[in-house]
Amino acid sequence: MALKDFKGNQRTFVSDKFIPNFDKKNRLFELFVEGKLSWFCSYTPHLYNKSCVQLDYLAIDKKEPIEFGNHKKKKKILSLILIDNKNLSNKLNNAKEDEDFMDILRSYNAQFEGKK
Repeated sequence: MALKDFKGNQRTFVSDKFIPNFDKKNRLFELFVEGKLSWFCSYTPHLYNKSCVQLDYLAIDKKEPIEFGNHKKKKKILSLILIDNKNLSNKLNNAKEDEDFMDILRSYNAQFEGKK
């Protein structure tokens, strides 16, 4: 399901069927970036107070996702993946916002478009 939020941002939500090899079922997932590296987050109700719990995940080649976490953890994980890519590694060092990480992932994924 795709929609625009109140700020005019395009947002895409998918069911757990979109995320193979993932044991977190019956959740709402928001897809940020899709490709060789896919970034999404899950939204679930907190068990005690029913507030919304949001967790970010990164899936490589649609394999079992790993928790992506805060900016520090995102940089650590992506630095291992981008170790041979100087241009994207430099962008990663300067990344401060989620949009920066999305741009890096999109640039990385663009290298693999049309390849199998």
